[in-house]
Amino acid sequence: MSSLASLAQRLAVPLTRVEGAGHEPWLERPDAVSAHLRRFVQGALGGADLDR
Repeated sequence: MSSLASLAQRLAVPLTRVEGAGHEPWLERPDAVSAHLRRFVQGALGGADLDR
């Protein structure tokens, strides 16, 4: 198990892989990273609408 997978498991949070990105996914695939972060935060806030 990778260290990231182990950390995600210990924190009980999902580990998401951004396909087609390397070490800087926020630069290489910003739209995908934004979408993943938005879903994560919405889930953490109980589905709150973040577009306000």
